Amino acid sequence: MEADAIERLMEEHKDLYERTDYLHKFFLSDTYETLSNVEVNLLEEQYTHMTAYMSILESRISLYTDFVNISAQDNENEPQ
Repeated sequence: MEADAIERLMEEHKDLYERTDYLHKFFLSDTYETLSNVEVNLLEEQYTHMTAYMSILESRISLYTDFVNISAQDNENEPQ
């Protein structure tokens, strides 16, 4: 995978992390306490999917960065 694609994954992860953190903080707010059960359930389901997606992005980033690091090490060890 190309470096710019990995950077896009990392940027997407960063953005998702910020939105997930914002939602988590909203759960602790007074406004959250005023929501209907339907709204609460939907937000909690949304949070679950957001964190699952974030985990997938983390796995993909790790897979590709490990691959890039291994490839770079292999290239360093090749005879000139």
